[in-house]
Amino acid sequence: MEDGLAVIVNRMADSLSRDELRTLRYLCSDLLPDSRVEDLRGALISRAQIAGNNQPTLILMELMFHLKRFDVLKKVLGTSRQEVERMLNTRQVLSGYRVLMADLSEDLAPDDFRSLVFLLSSKLPRGKLEAVSNFLDLVDELEKLDEVSPENLDLIVQGFRNIHRLDLAKKIQRFQKKGSTRTCAERNSETQRGVCSPTSPLPRSSVRPFVRIQRSSLGLQMPVAETRAHYQQATEEYNMDTIPLGVCIIIDCVGCDGDMLKQTFEALSFRVILHTLLCLEDTSSVLRELSQSQDLQGSSAFICCLLSRGSESNILTTETHGPGLRLDDIRQLFNSMNCSALRGKPKLFLVEIYEVQEEPPWSSHMDQCLETDAGGSAGCSPRWQTDAMKTIPVSADVLTCVCLADDQLLAKRGHQSVFWPTMRSTLLRCHDRRIPLLDVLTEVNRVVLENPNESYRINLSHTLRKTLYL
Repeated sequence: MEDGLAVIVNRMADSLSRDELRTLRYLCSDLLPDSRVEDLRGALISRAQIAGNNQPTLILMELMFHLKRFDVLKKVLGTSRQEVERMLNTRQVLSGYRVLMADLSEDLAPDDFRSLVFLLSSKLPRGKLEAVSNFLDLVDELEKLDEVSPENLDLIVQGFRNIHRLDLAKKIQRFQKKGSTRTCAERNSETQRGVCSPTSPLPRSSVRPFVRIQRSSLGLQMPVAETRAHYQQATEEYNMDTIPLGVCIIIDCVGCDGDMLKQTFEALSFRVILHTLLCLEDTSSVLRELSQSQDLQGSSAFICCLLSRGSESNILTTETHGPGLRLDDIRQLFNSMNCSALRGKPKLFLVEIYEVQEEPPWSSHMDQCLETDAGGSAGCSPRWQTDAMKTIPVSADVLTCVCLADDQLLAKRGHQSVFWPTMRSTLLRCHDRRIPLLDVLTEVNRVVLENPNESYRINLSHTLRKTLYL
């Protein structure tokens, strides 16, 4: 019988593709002596023998059924799809949870998978993340970290919601609901018969242990872009019912995309203020004056778009060198302490910085500013906070998206950034579909980073407390 099983298993394995073999390994990983076993064929033979002489190929039939390899069922195992369906009504060996994950993997489009990996990227170490090539790889790594288990699928459900695959999220919820309504008597009866239904756990002896992680009372956290920041899944929406929605200031210090952005945010019902090619002092003055303007009092939101040369944390405006303005200082102008008109309202800072080749000595010049400020001189750029340079203040309701590009791009004739046109088209398209802003920026990030012609980096961080729709 052992030789016969070996022949069957070998014929079956030879009929499968590499991806199908990976799915097969995942489906039966709870049942194998070691989930990382190299000899998959030998492990399957051993597992089939455990079933006894009556139905040693039961697990093989079930595996081929869930892989939808009905041709192998017929040619190698001598049965049909209908016969296996009837058999599974009374007895199942595979974990219903793993069958569900395999089905979800098949239904997940490549673009959706990439978006999901992007959202969950902070959950995995970089080395592990690079090795993830499909949904089952992702789930397997999350299982090892106890982030996902048959009893704890909230992370995956929220991920599907965030990429707008509600159909897949509902599949998981139906699985969870079916499992929660089963009676203890049903489960005990199945355990005595050695049956594992799609919604029941396998016997303890054959299941890898899972540790359920308790969710914070504040709600599920999800990663945002490449900063590995987190946001609380909001249960409320920001109130966006004023006309206009708010004020959008655009300061274009490179002369590329300011007019296009003005049209974009006017189409989104913002009152737009556009300034082009402002120097450092004028930029400081305009922003400080706006932070104290009564126009912000009747706004639902505030947007600041900056286009400039500089570094990751500073903008030079039209200057070629010098201390520039810290993005952190600009944000602080509009926080709830310095700008009470925007308290509790979303404040968005959308920035593209063309990085200079040699970073100016920000720290040394800022030290000089501190000394002259102490002496009462107004000769340096304004300093709106006295915290240490490296301190990043925590401010509620703020979102910052910074796109970094090489400043040599500006030397190209007719240069137009990939970032802003992508932002424009995605915002306008998603406005009609009422898609949350964080999902919009996820899509912008994907499109910009996949651009084959020019290299960009995007850093996104936020402290939004509610869902925001523009």
